[in-house]
Amino acid sequence: FFFWLSTTIVVLVAGIVFAAIAARQVVAGAAVLTGRVGASALTAFVAWIALPIFSVLVLFTLIGIPLGISIIVFVLPALWFLGYLLAGTRLGLAIVRTPDPVAERGRLVLAAVIGLLIFQIIGLIPFLGGVIVFFIGLFGSGALLYLIYRNLIGRGTTPAGPLLAEPVPTA
Repeated sequence: FFFWLSTTIVVLVAGIVFAAIAARQVVAGAAVLTGRVGASALTAFVAWIALPIFSVLVLFTLIGIPLGISIIVFVLPALWFLGYLLAGTRLGLAIVRTPDPVAERGRLVLAAVIGLLIFQIIGLIPFLGGVIVFFIGLFGSGALLYLIYRNLIGRGTTPAGPLLAEPVPTA
């Protein structure tokens, strides 16, 4: 119980910080998570197969050893954790329903806390809860990577669906 409680507190604090500091990115990622389900799932699938394979392959070179270890030990867990925070915030936004979560950061933070708390409780279900939480993080990381990819190639996605009352103008 104490382990679950301590990890839940860490997850909630991280979600609050993530929502408070990167509100626009969280809302855009949340919109991608549910607005582009296929792209998010495909990106997660490709990334979570390609990155470990790449990591293992570069381990066979002297220069690639630190890179491979860094990807396996740091990048993949951090990517999963950020995806989990994003998915939890999206669930919370579906519950809280605010017209402009970027402008109302207090409601965005509340949404993050509610969604992440629900996911943490789901994680308590024996056997099945851990699997569900694992895939939630993978799917959320896919949405995050897809959003990063779209922004890198210059086709940034704007939040779609019920997250924003008005469409965001694109430049």
